[in-house]
Amino acid sequence: MPFATFAAGPYLATYAPEMPNVETVARQLGEVKGVRRWQRVLEAQAVNAKAGVVDGLYRGGQCFCLMSFERWDEDVREALWPFTAEPLVFRAGQQHTDLAAPLVLTAADPAQPGGPAVITIGKAIVSPHHNSAIVFGQEQAATVSVVFRCYPYVNESGKVVWFEDKAPEADP
Repeated sequence: MPFATFAAGPYLATYAPEMPNVETVARQLGEVKGVRRWQRVLEAQAVNAKAGVVDGLYRGGQCFCLMSFERWDEDVREALWPFTAEPLVFRAGQQHTDLAAPLVLTAADPAQPGGPAVITIGKAIVSPHHNSAIVFGQEQAATVSVVFRCYPYVNESGKVVWFEDKAPEADP
C-alpha cells in the first residue's frame, strides 16, 4: 500500500469507539486544523557479520496519524482518554486493539485534488506515548493536538492494512 496523501483543504474527523458492555456513539471530532501528518516507522532486525550490518529482516512497523482540533468537548476528550467509559474503568493490561476504534477522515471538499476523499483507519487509539497538552485562555481557542496510533487490521478484502482510502467519486 502506498504511503497516504491528503487532499488539499480541511478534513472532518469521526471516531467511533465500540466499548464492551457500554453503549457508545460515533464521536464527531470536528475539522482537522492545519497540517495532518502520517508517520510510519518500519522495523528490521539487523543481520550482522564481521564486516558489520550486511542485511536486515523486516519485522513489521508502526503507523501514526498526527492532527489538531480547535475544540475541547466531550467527543475530543473521549478520543484522548479511551480507557474509561462511565462508570467502567478498564483493567490494567487491557489490549489496545480491544479499545481501538475506527477513525474516519472525510475531506470537507471532496473535489479538492491531491488525495482521497475518505481515509478510514480501522483501529486507531491515542498513542500511549502521546502527551496531551492543551493550551487554554479566555482570548484563544483550545488547540488539541492528538497522535493516534494506527494498529493493523484485516479489511473486508482479507488484506492486513493500517488504513484504507477512497478517491473522490467522479461526476456522472
